[in-house]
Amino acid sequence: MSRLVKIVSRSIIIMCSVMVFLHSGSYRRVLDPLMSISINGQIMSLTGGLNRPEPQFLDWNGDGILDCFINDRDGRLQYWEGQVDWQFGDRPIFTLVTKFFQGLLVGIWFNFNDFDNDGDHDLLSHTPGTDNVSYYENVNGTLYLVNSQLHTPSGFPVYGGQIVIPTVADIDADGHLDYFVGDISGRLAYYAGQGNVDTGPQFEFVSDYFENIQIIWTPGRHGANSISFYDLDNDSDLDLIWGDFYQPGLFYLENYGDNNEPHFVDSLMVADFPGLGMLETAGFNIPIITDFEPDGTGDLVVGVLSGNYGTDFIHNLIYYNNIGTDAEYDFQLVTMDLLPGLDLIGGSRPVLADLDGDNDHDLVVGTEFNPDNSLSGGQVYYFENTTNDDIPEFVLSDSTFIDDFITTNLAPSFYDLDNDGDLDAIIGEFNGYLLHYANTDTGWTYNGHYMNLDLSGKTVPAWGDVDQDNDDDLVIGTKDGNVSVYINNGDINTSVLAAQLDIGDDASPAILADGSIIVGNEIGELILLRYEDTDTLVVQDTLEYPYCGQNLAPCPISSSGLEQKDLVIGSKAGGLQYLEYSTLAIQEENKNNPAYFNISAIYPNPNNGYCNIDLDISKTGFYKISIYDLQGRLVRIIHHGTLNGGHYTFTLRENIPSGIYFINAQTNDVSFVKKMIRLK
Repeated sequence: MSRLVKIVSRSIIIMCSVMVFLHSGSYRRVLDPLMSISINGQIMSLTGGLNRPEPQFLDWNGDGILDCFINDRDGRLQYWEGQVDWQFGDRPIFTLVTKFFQGLLVGIWFNFNDFDNDGDHDLLSHTPGTDNVSYYENVNGTLYLVNSQLHTPSGFPVYGGQIVIPTVADIDADGHLDYFVGDISGRLAYYAGQGNVDTGPQFEFVSDYFENIQIIWTPGRHGANSISFYDLDNDSDLDLIWGDFYQPGLFYLENYGDNNEPHFVDSLMVADFPGLGMLETAGFNIPIITDFEPDGTGDLVVGVLSGNYGTDFIHNLIYYNNIGTDAEYDFQLVTMDLLPGLDLIGGSRPVLADLDGDNDHDLVVGTEFNPDNSLSGGQVYYFENTTNDDIPEFVLSDSTFIDDFITTNLAPSFYDLDNDGDLDAIIGEFNGYLLHYANTDTGWTYNGHYMNLDLSGKTVPAWGDVDQDNDDDLVIGTKDGNVSVYINNGDINTSVLAAQLDIGDDASPAILADGSIIVGNEIGELILLRYEDTDTLVVQDTLEYPYCGQNLAPCPISSSGLEQKDLVIGSKAGGLQYLEYSTLAIQEENKNNPAYFNISAIYPNPNNGYCNIDLDISKTGFYKISIYDLQGRLVRIIHHGTLNGGHYTFTLRENIPSGIYFINAQTNDVSFVKKMIRLK
């Protein structure tokens, strides 16, 4: 049995489709849609924001430019491809490729390195829900799980931790990567690398008190939570940089030994690294030193995981360019936001409403926190539509729109409750109320709790005609997952609870033009509901879609003539994403497929560009066999014409890029799809 077959036989890789199925249509993620959102004249990409990014930089695609991988503390890897069109000394440019790289779940931490010395990037990661370490081997660009619990040669589990972020480095220059993991006492555990075997890299435990280093700022507090090694002074040995759970800055220890025998003196610790005073953040900083230019000097990127000093942070990745020499570093701050995109800090919930009365829809976004003060309430942002609804351009007009909130998790909605011709504000919030703000000549006037509703928490209101009787109803999602429908029987302010359904924690509903309800929840699902005459809510579908994060908050938007089918998605990370509706629906392994045709085999799969596709047909008809990429785009047409009943083999010799593709066999309105993996 070949090495690849053995690996595949004991591995399950969950591949993530990027298609959403809704009324015979589908969705794809669009980073730069026809609509635009700008702040202070800068157009913001709709990449969804970042919560607590843990980064690593490496050249994954082999183009000589560093790419970026992010674990946003959700266990899923984001892959950002590095671009060539940036000037050295400026901010490197990255483009989001996927937020769920190869369908991998890596737990709390991850580390790419060439563990088997074959010239590519393998993966070491936390095993979710445990203190174990997993190993994924890179086989022609695809990562296969080989071992979910690494052991030392003597048989003890290698400790992975669930708070700390381990690292690997060849500390003794013996050609084998060593493994380091901190603990709550501030000590570093050291496992010496012993090479690689079939089950993964071998690390032998040496000491839980490496070099007698006590990485801790105050006794009794967390110590070496995140660790990085790099030769900052170009003396051929590795120096140590770390971030502490409780401290806002970074710390540095120079290696006074050599590349064979390291030696650290913790009394010589530098507490204001990278200089010019201690870096002020929410704590638990991750230092990553990488030579972007490359010019022989390591540059610094700091991820902020927010330890003792809060649960959010303003900036995603802090980037310092090293303008010093290869022997003496000099870090200069370039940007507090290395990765582009709109990021409103946390718990973004968008809604569209014509607030200025100019017959187009403006954009309002509520957030979980105030970015200037995480201990205060949330914030509501008002983006004015300066063009029209066909190609909207949303410009930030007011970042303190309806100010002075003392509660969090704000979910704005708008409706003319008093029939005076302008829209009033009804805002859901953390405690379970709907806050009513009347639109008056003097501004927004607080009128207490709307309808005296007191629900479970994190209320999210939406307005629309769910029973299709030509008047608007009220739908409310809550923290406990309930979606409640209040039917308008003549007076919207006395609507009666008519139906309720639990769809998963933190339900966030929106109402489509046909009255159906699309709801996001805590685990990142989009669920389509329908209110029926029997006063019940029925689940129409749980939608599969490009991974958009957690605590999803959908907002229907009219675009390109599609009646409220495109979606703007808010999420826990605090940004926005755009899902574009398409009439092309690709559904893998269609269970409703008639028995008269079938893709019986694709082999080899994975392949290197050459493969056979077997098609069995029992009924003569017109058939089209095509290849689509993950974005639903047509790549190749393999066959287009009439086929008689029988067995057919189509040979694919196409030079297409590596990646995941779908082979689609279609006749009339029925299609059958199987996945194909193209390796390098």
